[in-house]
Amino acid sequence: MTFDERYANCDVSVLPGNVVVLHEHADNPGQSVTNSSEIIANALLQSHVSQLAPATIQWFEHYPPPHEEWDRITYTIQDTPRGKRLTQPDWSPSSLAEIERLSS
Repeated sequence: MTFDERYANCDVSVLPGNVVVLHEHADNPGQSVTNSSEIIANALLQSHVSQLAPATIQWFEHYPPPHEEWDRITYTIQDTPRGKRLTQPDWSPSSLAEIERLSS
C-alpha cells in the first residue's frame, strides 16, 4: 500500500470474532503501522473485510520482538457519501491473550 510516496508494509490477520490484527514488519522500510493504521484499516474495509459491519470489527496492532507490543485500536466511524470511514484512531494496551480470547 502506498501513502505519501512511502510504503507502509504489514501483514494482516483476519481472525474469527471479527478480529483484525495489523502486524508491523521488523524491517518495514516505510511508514509504521501506527502512522498508517487509518489508511490500512479503510483499505481493508473496502476489500478484505467489506462483508463485516465496521462497528463489529475489533482492530489490533502488533509490533514484533525485541520490543513486542500489542495494542487495541479504536476508530470513530463516520458516514460518508462513499460509505463508512474509520477516523481518529485511539490506541490502548492489549495482549496476545486478549486477541486469542476474542477470536476463539
